[in-house]
Amino acid sequence: SSSVHAFDDGLAKTPPMGWNSWNKFGCNINEQLILDMAKAMVESGMKDAGYEYVNIDDCWMADERDENGYYVADPERFPHGIKWLADQIQDIGLKAGIYSSNGAKTCQGLPGGYGHEKEDAEKYAEWGIDYLKYDWCYSPKLHFSADIDKILVANADYEAESDVHTLTGDASVTDCTNCSGGEKL
Repeated sequence: SSSVHAFDDGLAKTPPMGWNSWNKFGCNINEQLILDMAKAMVESGMKDAGYEYVNIDDCWMADERDENGYYVADPERFPHGIKWLADQIQDIGLKAGIYSSNGAKTCQGLPGGYGHEKEDAEKYAEWGIDYLKYDWCYSPKLHFSADIDKILVANADYEAESDVHTLTGDASVTDCTNCSGGEKL
């Protein structure tokens, strides 16, 4: 028999539920569209059913960051800025989400978050962002496995050797159908 262990800290008792602009509109977004969708979530009863996030996906940012490395909202699509829009979303009882990528570029080729994590965190806090969708497009780490410090397998701890990313102990990969290229990494 198997068991699942979870923290009982009150966080993420349900999956994040909400609306994401990419699913319907891709890059064809602007502040009025996002605000209209937020209002529709309230009016349709989605908010009362537990949907709380309005996520502004790729293409919200300008082609370049400012001189200090901070994101700038696309001035044509979001003339009032992201803080204004987040405030509008929150004023109707929902939470504002935003998108970036862990690469030099986003999936649509706009400025990504790689190397600007501190500036981005500061800007998201300044804007009052509640949720971040962080993609992996153009990531320099895309083709490498994640750094693993420790993994729990069947109630036995396995420690990773430093900088080698191999497990010590008796853990092994037995099925590679989902491995990168069908090979053990």
